[in-house]
Amino acid sequence: MKYISLIAFLLLINLFRSEAQISERNSLNEFNSGKIKKFSTSGLDKAKGLKLQFKYPASWKSIDGERPHVVRKFAQSDDYVLSLILINTQEQSFTQQEIDELFTTETFKSMIPADGIYIRSNTNMKIEGLKAGSIEFTRTSKRMDRIIYSHNESYFFIYKQYFVSIQFMVLNKDSESNSHVDLRYKEIQPLFYKMFNSIVIDNIWE
Repeated sequence: MKYISLIAFLLLINLFRSEAQISERNSLNEFNSGKIKKFSTSGLDKAKGLKLQFKYPASWKSIDGERPHVVRKFAQSDDYVLSLILINTQEQSFTQQEIDELFTTETFKSMIPADGIYIRSNTNMKIEGLKAGSIEFTRTSKRMDRIIYSHNESYFFIYKQYFVSIQFMVLNKDSESNSHVDLRYKEIQPLFYKMFNSIVIDNIWE
């Protein structure tokens, strides 16, 4: 009897894992098929004058950012895949020297939280003709009594005085292994790239 219970438990775990990966696959397929929504920062106080357009899957939720620099948060329907738009500014436009100093592997590594583990980075990207980059890392943290493991990818670019970060994260569900979160990240990572690549900066074209 105990073997039957064990088999049933393992089947349930495998079903859970399959359903989790289907969610990520559906989000990617939805975006690829043109089922999208557009978000604009135009008129938002937190955007500080930056007019940014951003596309995301139509089934995702768009939520107000709780923290000062978080302009908007987007969440997959199950709330275990998230995207954040963060905008920071300085008084004057970034100089070329400042941009060169920011877009290095070492500087990107320094942006990872203390409880994060660096995986890889790319400091030689472009978005709207602007210098851009990305970094991938995992993180294990604790909130109340829950251990949170996340597989993250953050994209960065600079426009005039704006430092913009588009952050993506895949979060663990209860009793989900870290390795399975990594599999879900791998499933949905192409969507992160496409969402970042959808960015349009209206200020450039005004």
